[in-house]
Amino acid sequence: MQQQLHSYAIFCDDIRQETNGKTMFIGTYRDFMYFNGAGPWQLANFHIHIVYRIPNTAFFPSIQFQIKLAGPFSTRVVYQIDNPSFDSPSLALGQRMDWDIEPYRQARFTVSLAHLVVEGESRLSVHALYNGQDVMFDRLRILQTAPPPPPSSGLAGLYAPTPQR
Repeated sequence: MQQQLHSYAIFCDDIRQETNGKTMFIGTYRDFMYFNGAGPWQLANFHIHIVYRIPNTAFFPSIQFQIKLAGPFSTRVVYQIDNPSFDSPSLALGQRMDWDIEPYRQARFTVSLAHLVVEGESRLSVHALYNGQDVMFDRLRILQTAPPPPPSSGLAGLYAPTPQR
């Protein structure tokens, strides 16, 4: 399995589209998501915004995207998209200028995973499958407890509470 460096996924609780064209990602997760207590856990409202880029010169007769949930004992496909449309981002923004030659075409779409049940600590990953390759280009770790807080910066004594008399 190889990684695709020009593509990414944003994992978040909600996505809102404003009237002025602005997209807002609410409650984004960077590398991990934490749950307190033992599983199973349910993701009531969860979204993945996927941007996948391929070189303009590339041709894929078919491409498939899969979102996989890998736990300690099994891996399962929780969502699959077959042959999404690819377009040039420069064309979507208006007239193309000579200096605005985009070397990539991209597919951009959002997946909503309502009521996804996660049995325990696991990994949610986004894959593209084409030409016999499985390309994983982003992932989110789902963990049971939060890590310990970072070590003190040495300023803790400056903000100690004042003793009462």
